Amino acid sequence: MNNESQVASLFGKRIKYSDVKLSWDDALEQSIAMLQNDGIVNQHYIEAIRSVTDEIGPYYILTDDLAMPHARPDEGVIAGQGGLSLLICHSPVRFDQEHSAVRAFIGLAAGDSEQHVLTISNLMNWLDSDDAMEKLLSVQNQSELERLVESA
Repeated sequence: MNNESQVASLFGKRIKYSDVKLSWDDALEQSIAMLQNDGIVNQHYIEAIRSVTDEIGPYYILTDDLAMPHARPDEGVIAGQGGLSLLICHSPVRFDQEHSAVRAFIGLAAGDSEQHVLTISNLMNWLDSDDAMEKLLSVQNQSELERLVESA
């Protein structure tokens, strides 16, 4: 199985396109709610991310347009679970004046540090290949996003 297939299987059906303007808190909520709805994390997980964001800022912004909100496994990941969610926002989401606006939110939950490293590695390999990030940011609706992820 190649990296693209591994990553697509980690997203499962946890992908969403938002064509409404979201606050950073709404975008965070939507990206992590997909993981919560699938029983991968509990409510404490999003509360932990919010708490650290309020304290030190959006530590999970990786690059322009890309954020990967996450917390430690012991802060709400259901034992043995892990996965990714993907939220693409039509309108860039602003956290504050210091940080870049973000359009892609990849919610990350890893059950342990080994799974965390493997998930990040597979995800980065996918995002670095075939202009994946550019393709993600070019989708205009939910159907296009689903087709892109399914073909990855």
